[in-house]
Order: sequence, then C-alpha cells, then structure tokens
Amino acid sequence: MNKQNQKVFALVSFLLQYPDEEWQAEMPYWREKAKDIEPPQVKEVVTDFFAHLASLDGKTLEENYVRDFD
Repeated sequence: MNKQNQKVFALVSFLLQYPDEEWQAEMPYWREKAKDIEPPQVKEVVTDFFAHLASLDGKTLEENYVRDFD
C-alpha cells in the first residue's frame, strides 16, 4: 500500500467514527490533512465533505450519524 492510500484510508477511518466532542475537536486537524492527499479528485471530494461537516453543529452531526449508521 502506498503512502497516499494510507492517508486516504486514515481520513476515511476518522470520518466513519461517531462525532462525539473529542471527534469534533480533532476535525480541524484531519481537515487540514485532507489538503495534502492525492489525486486531486479525491482531495476535492474529501475537502468538500469536511466543509459540509464544519457547517453543522455538534448535535446535528450526532443526529445525522445515528440516522445513517444505527
């Protein structure tokens, strides 16, 4: 597995976790890391998704997670 794939998988792994307070506190770190991934098409999708998540409050993030995964 190459480094780019590892970066993408780490980001996706983070995104699939329950968005509790700790997750929300870590989101800016991972959002910044998303700017360094390749290829550009993947970077665009991931950074757009992070922008969407950043527009939501914590309660909405949690409600959406439960609706989608429980």
